Amino acid sequence: MEPYISILLPVLIAALIGIRVYEVRNKQMAVNSEYNKFKDAIWPFLHSILSDSGNLNSELLQHFPSHKNAAREFIGNLKGKNKKQFNKLWMAYESEYLQVKSLGVFAPAVAIAPSEVDLRSKPNSSEMENWEIDRVNKITSLLNALLKTAKVQIWF
Repeated sequence: MEPYISILLPVLIAALIGIRVYEVRNKQMAVNSEYNKFKDAIWPFLHSILSDSGNLNSELLQHFPSHKNAAREFIGNLKGKNKKQFNKLWMAYESEYLQVKSLGVFAPAVAIAPSEVDLRSKPNSSEMENWEIDRVNKITSLLNALLKTAKVQIWF
């Protein structure tokens, strides 16, 4: 009986390890598929706001609903620290959207000042353009951080 156990035990351990590797690989492929769906919802927006013809406010109003749906579908793939970080970044991004949405019909034509002090200083058009560039950079960095946080590597 003992010779059979010494032969059978390594075979069983190897089979269990193989099964676990197969399961983890399949789970990683599913998470990568969901990540690609999330990324595909965000990339067109990033390209449009970084182009010369893009208007940040109108693009944000147009694309945010699809981003929200993609994030809602993806969030189930995250756990622990990544999920908390993702939620924190998402809330910052959503606050940018809500700020633009609160402007109503004038949103596409308005440059949002960083503070009320900046509005009181009677800014010129180049200062307003810099405000928009700063906002584009802020939203771009938020979305890149979201994508980086969403890229999950499964080990076990």
